[in-house]
Amino acid sequence: QLQERALEMGGTGQKHSKLFQSLDVSRAGIDFVHRWNPPVKHRDQLTNAFSGAGVAAGDYDQDGYPDLFICGQTNGGQLFRNLGNFKFANRSSLLKPPAPAGTWATGASWADVDNDGWLDLYVCGFDCPNRLYLNRPQGGGRVLVESAGVLGVDFSGASIVGTFADYDRDGDLDLFVVTNRLPVPASLLSQPFSLSRGPNGEPVLPEAFRQYADVIALPGGKGFKKIDAGQYDHLYRNEGPGKPFREVTHEAGMSGNHYGLSATWWDWNQDGWPDLYVANDF
Repeated sequence: QLQERALEMGGTGQKHSKLFQSLDVSRAGIDFVHRWNPPVKHRDQLTNAFSGAGVAAGDYDQDGYPDLFICGQTNGGQLFRNLGNFKFANRSSLLKPPAPAGTWATGASWADVDNDGWLDLYVCGFDCPNRLYLNRPQGGGRVLVESAGVLGVDFSGASIVGTFADYDRDGDLDLFVVTNRLPVPASLLSQPFSLSRGPNGEPVLPEAFRQYADVIALPGGKGFKKIDAGQYDHLYRNEGPGKPFREVTHEAGMSGNHYGLSATWWDWNQDGWPDLYVANDF
């Protein structure tokens, strides 16, 4: 049962005591700079409060220190190994192969996808394929090998972040991918638009527009209006090590093309099964 209580802050109790300390970049070794240089068709995403550029922490090499993957709009993101004592080193060369130039990484998640005891890395991209790096041994160390295409989770669209949980309790982690919106292609803008009717008289969008738009009813029965909309989110069931994931979005009863921001799994009603909460804009 959910309960509400006042938030209590820790600390020294002094009026100006600090809860966090800023570290100098030269000391920490994280020289990452998020640069915004999108192609023309994506430039309005920033002015429309688009979500993206996440950070994921996970101990990929099992040395006891959480490492960082930082997403970026132009370089596909960078991997930083935690050396201890708040010092990091760029280990993006361990991503095999590296992301193509100009790859826009929006959000990342660490999870042991193949149940081998090592954290793997899932990176969402905007208008480019999502990537899944499996953690593999090499020469006494570890490398992260891109395998999203082989495993069927290389969706290309307005992905924001992937979140993992064993929703069916079969012993492996399943994946939910949150999506936002894509700009409407110029080829569609020039096409005539008309609504058809479903079996119950409801308006139906042309197939080509369903990843970009939706229809709402106007007050007072004054008809319908086309509005911009997000893409459909995706739920992938993990079929076991070495097997491709299977998309089960519609099978699981999920629908709706919203402006997705984030999602989290937790057992809301305490029945022993993971539930999913998705935050959407507008």
